[in-house]
Amino acid sequence: MRQLAKTLAQADAAEKAGVWWQIAQDIVKRADRRMAETYPQLLTPLVSAIAEATGDLSQAPDWLDPAVLAGLRGVGSVPCRLVRDARQQAITLKPVLANPPRQTAFGDPLSVDGGGVRIDCAGRSAWLPLPAVSARICSLNDANEITLTTSSETLKLLRVGRPRGAAAWLVESSCLTVVAPDFCGKEWRWRDYELKVAKNSSGQNVLIEKQLRKSLAPHVKDQGRIFQDGLYASGVTYYLDEYGVLAELLVVTPHGTAAQSFRWIEPGTFLMGSPDDEPERSSGEGPQHPVTISQGYWLADTACSQALWLAVMGNNPSHFKNDPNNPVEQVSWLDVQQFLEKLQALLPDCQVDLPCEAEWEYACRAGTVTPFSFGANITPAQVNYDGNYPYAGGEQGEYRERTVPVKSLPANPWGLYEMHGNVYEWCKDGWREYGAQAQVDPLGPTGQDQPRVIRGGSWLFYAWWTRSAYRLANRPDYANFFLGFRLCLRSIRPGQAAGGPAGSPGGASPRAPRVGETGRGWLADKLAAIFKPDPKPKRRS
Repeated sequence: MRQLAKTLAQADAAEKAGVWWQIAQDIVKRADRRMAETYPQLLTPLVSAIAEATGDLSQAPDWLDPAVLAGLRGVGSVPCRLVRDARQQAITLKPVLANPPRQTAFGDPLSVDGGGVRIDCAGRSAWLPLPAVSARICSLNDANEITLTTSSETLKLLRVGRPRGAAAWLVESSCLTVVAPDFCGKEWRWRDYELKVAKNSSGQNVLIEKQLRKSLAPHVKDQGRIFQDGLYASGVTYYLDEYGVLAELLVVTPHGTAAQSFRWIEPGTFLMGSPDDEPERSSGEGPQHPVTISQGYWLADTACSQALWLAVMGNNPSHFKNDPNNPVEQVSWLDVQQFLEKLQALLPDCQVDLPCEAEWEYACRAGTVTPFSFGANITPAQVNYDGNYPYAGGEQGEYRERTVPVKSLPANPWGLYEMHGNVYEWCKDGWREYGAQAQVDPLGPTGQDQPRVIRGGSWLFYAWWTRSAYRLANRPDYANFFLGFRLCLRSIRPGQAAGGPAGSPGGASPRAPRVGETGRGWLADKLAAIFKPDPKPKRRS
C-alpha cells in the first residue's frame, strides 16, 4: 500500500493511475477504526494521496489519524478556539482572530494543522479539515462526552451542569469560575485548575474540587475566619463535591471544638403535603399545594450533634451519649432558642435559625415527589426507624432501638443526611392549616407559647412517620430522647437585623394546633406508655 500511495501521489494520478485508483478508494472505504489503529502508516497515506489528487478532504473517513496525516501533508498549524454559539445552539471551532467578536470561548486555544480534527461522540466519529472560517462541532444538546483529536493533543468535552448551591458560574478570561454563596460574610471562588469532572451516584458528570481541603483553622489569619474573641472563635471552609457547594463551620469555645457542615438550599417551588392516594397519610398533610421558597438559605446537612451542642452550651442533655457524633436529643424548642442565641454570638454576619416547616419539607424532598426522598419506600439501611413496622407492605427489618451517629446513613439527592428518621426535628414555626392555593414563603404561627411543628420521624417509631409530608406539633417546652433539631443560617441583608422571622406570613393560619387532633397532639396521651413493653399503637389498616 505504500507503493500504491506513491503512485497516487504522482502528478495527474487521477487520470494515469487507472485501476489502482479504484483499488485505493475501495481499500479506504472498507477500512474501519480497528484497521486504521493497527495500520496507520499504511492507510493514512492512501487517504492523503487521494485528497491531494482530488483536492477534496471533505469525504475523509472518520478513522483518520490527524497525527499521521499532518506528517504527510506538512501544512502549518492554526490556533483555534472552541466557541459557544448561542444563536446556533452549537459548539463551533473557529480560528483565533486578532480582534474576536464577543463570544464565549472554552479553555485555551487548540492547535489545528493539516491533520485536521477527529470528533468522537456517542459512538460516532467524524473528521474535519483545518477550518477556514468556522466548523460546527456539535449541538449544545448532544451527548455528554465528546472527544476532539488533533495531531498534537486530545481534548475531551464533558457536559457538566452548574454545581448545586453555586451563587454563579462563569467564564472569566477563558477560565471557568464557580462562586460560592456568602457564608457569614465570607466568600469563595474555585478556578478551573482547581476543579475536575467526576461521576455522581446517578452517573451524571459533576464538577468537584481536586483537593477537598483548604486552610480552616480560625486561629490563623485567613479568609475563612468568621469570628475570634479570646477563647471563642469560628471559621468556615468551602468544599465542592458531588452534591454541590458545602460550607463547613468550625466552632471553638472553652467547652470544646466542633464542626457542622451546611448545604446551600436554592430557591424553588415544590408541592407541599401529600397527595390523597399516598398510603398511610394523615388528613393534616393536605390538601397538597404549590409552595415557593423565594430566598436561599444554608441548611445543616445533619441534625445538630452532641459535640456541637456541648461546644456551644457546655452541657449534654442527651440520653444516648455513647458517641459525640450522635444527634443531640432531649432538647425542647425553648432549649434550642438558647443554643441559637449563643451560637449567634459566634456568627455575627448571618442569622442563626431553625428552618420553617415549608423550608424543611422542601429540603427533605430534594426535588422528589415520592413519599420519601429515596423513592416509594425505605429500608432500615436507608433510614433509622423501627424496622418491625415497615411502610406500605414493605419487609420488616432492623430495629436499632437508639440513635445512630450523624452521616451514618445515605444522604438525600441534595446531600442532606437523616432527614428521614433518627430524631424528629423542631421547626421554627407552628402548625399552619393547609389550603389548596399556592403559597410563597408560608409561615405558621410564631408566638412564643405556640406549639411548634416537628418533622422527620425517629428511631423509635414507624416507617410511615418518616415520610417527607408527615407532620406533628408539640408545645415548645417539650423534650424527649427522640427529638432534636437541624440548624439553618440566613444571609443578613443591608439594614436587616439578625433574629427576624423566616419568610413572610404568607398563608399562615392564625389558628394554633389543638392538642388531641389528628397529627397535632403529637402523642401527648401516649407518652406515658413509651417505656411499656409495647409502646406503639396498633397500625392503621
